[in-house]
Amino acid sequence: MSEMPLNSSCGEMAGALAATSLSAGAELFVWSVREWLAAARERQCVKRNLIPRYHAVECVDAILPLDEMMCLLAVSALRPIHIRHCGCSALSADEMRLVQCLRAVQRGDDELARQHLAGLLPGPFNRTFLRPARQYASAICSADLKFTGARHLMVVEGADR
Repeated sequence: MSEMPLNSSCGEMAGALAATSLSAGAELFVWSVREWLAAARERQCVKRNLIPRYHAVECVDAILPLDEMMCLLAVSALRPIHIRHCGCSALSADEMRLVQCLRAVQRGDDELARQHLAGLLPGPFNRTFLRPARQYASAICSADLKFTGARHLMVVEGADR
């Protein structure tokens, strides 16, 4: 594989969104993107580490469109895409844009999805990116995982009004 424009860093920012606050589908996606990049940089099979986790949630068929999305980003990005390493708790702005793109895809809003990809991929490629993104979102949703959710909201009992 040639030099990839994807960057891996963990420059924590105060107030950055934690990956664990995401819905289950979005958290799986962020973990997958990070694992994919780590494997690609080590010139290892990018699917090998993904298979057990996707098998556990019964959506192994989501791995191929994920790989296609990542390959497209790796070879077509307008600039380096900031992907954090697997041990990092905070999301990068680019990771959040990709999650927002998948949220829009899940809702069937291709125009909004393309807006989230603007600045990451050239126009024709962001349309191309949406095909595997739709396949990925469909597989994730079929496994009863979503890209939206309220995991960061909690009920506090006994709190004063």
